[in-house]
Amino acid sequence: MKNILLARRYASASIQFLNENDYIAILKQLEIFKKAIADNLQIKKIFASAIISKNKKIQFAQNIVEQLDNKDFWLQIITVLIIKNRGNILDLFLEEFKKVLNEKLNQKYVQLILAHKQDNNTIELIKNELEKVLKFKVVCDVEIDKKIIGGFIAKTDNQLIDASVHSNLQRFVKTMSKSYN
Repeated sequence: MKNILLARRYASASIQFLNENDYIAILKQLEIFKKAIADNLQIKKIFASAIISKNKKIQFAQNIVEQLDNKDFWLQIITVLIIKNRGNILDLFLEEFKKVLNEKLNQKYVQLILAHKQDNNTIELIKNELEKVLKFKVVCDVEIDKKIIGGFIAKTDNQLIDASVHSNLQRFVKTMSKSYN
């Protein structure tokens, strides 16, 4: 919890180095960066290591951000984390920075879980309904989980909308079992 709060403070402070016109581009680059870290555990270990020197970590960071459009921004942020011995929170920082950027863009990131792959029109209909309920522009990350049988589950940082068949069946069973007891 402490590291999440720390990552949130760094994320909130980092937004001041950006121009509002860059928010969307930075958000896209952030996803690429997050995926690189998630796909390669070694990257996270290098930044968290107490053995590897700060200079070597910064050189490593330069190689990683080289492919990103706003490489100076990313290098500046990562360098601050490294110098302050906060390389271990890089993944948390990226997640919190994503939240801060979405807040600035007045949008919410929603993890949308579906039982089966749906066409874009269906996803767009769900997204539109979620925007009405959440009163924010919604950015969806769609996942498939056959265990929910049908319907969907929508998760934000602090809300859960469970419109899955699995959940409805569980509520039905619970109601029926109370009736017979």
